[in-house]
Amino acid sequence: MTRNEILATVSKLLAEILDEDSVELTETTAAPDVPGWDSFANINLMVSIEQAVGVVFKAHEIEALRNVGDLLNSIEQKLAARK
Repeated sequence: MTRNEILATVSKLLAEILDEDSVELTETTAAPDVPGWDSFANINLMVSIEQAVGVVFKAHEIEALRNVGDLLNSIEQKLAARK
């Protein structure tokens, strides 16, 4: 899975969670930049990513994420470790 595919997957999942088709994420997007991306939406997003991509996050890993780029880095590292 390429970085762009991961970004597209995360964007699609967040759009579904927020019920908002116009969600456009970039590497620098942070939760406060997206209306409705609150702590509840974040939990739903992380669970959805785990199910869609097949990775597992620990609580401290989620707390360390500051933007979408950090999230993509974490997913890439987890996918690489599975190989």
